[in-house]
Amino acid sequence: DAAPASDAPPLLAQPAAPEPPEPALLARLEAKTLPADFIKLGGDTKPFLARYAASAKPEARGAVLFLPAPGRFIGDDPVIAAALDLLPAGGWSVLAVQTPLLAATAPLADYAATDAEALARAKAGLEHLAKQQTPPAVVVVGQARSVALALAAAKEAGQVTAVAAIGPWQEPLGDDNLPLLDLVPDRDPADLERATARRQQASRAKRVGYKLAVLAGADVRLVGFEQDIARRIRGFAEHLPPPATTAPPPDPSAADAAAAGKL
Repeated sequence: DAAPASDAPPLLAQPAAPEPPEPALLARLEAKTLPADFIKLGGDTKPFLARYAASAKPEARGAVLFLPAPGRFIGDDPVIAAALDLLPAGGWSVLAVQTPLLAATAPLADYAATDAEALARAKAGLEHLAKQQTPPAVVVVGQARSVALALAAAKEAGQVTAVAAIGPWQEPLGDDNLPLLDLVPDRDPADLERATARRQQASRAKRVGYKLAVLAGADVRLVGFEQDIARRIRGFAEHLPPPATTAPPPDPSAADAAAAGKL
């Protein structure tokens, strides 16, 4: 006898999970279909994208390292585009590091699992800058949740001179005394309140390097404020105190020779 027909619907093939976009972007880099300022960092084992523009002056005043908000492609970030356009002419090299990109359907919470990789990329970016003309000052810029990444990278890398934070962000200032530029859109009341608390904390701690800059009329999208932000970062960097220099330890052989001469 024939088996009775089933009322269950036929099984449908499940659609493939969306692929993370970075392999395809790296392939575009190899095919030279990305803009000319895109480069590859991380070697062949853990490659990732970055954008780099060297100082237009023979002696660079410094370098600015950008870390985009989680999930943001550095090729679509208008603040980074403005910085690449404006800062090199004033003697500042600009490097934007691509933090890990998940599939477009991934919720923002999933990016917490990429923190270690993002920090490793930030450090690789700082190493790349160190291999170029050694800049006298390095400013690390983080946006939104990447502000915490910028603060962590600055804490672990001795060559970082200052941090710039583009809001909204929620982290406390911590006990690091690095100069910090706190850029806050004034149409986000919650972020403005947090920034006011950070300014009060800096005042109590006598952190003279903290500077709050409120972007009047801006919301969290920062549309129309991209060049203003780039100029504010440049102005902040240009007025930083010179990096502290450490005197080399005395030469023991020279000290022994001097002592012998007195005998």
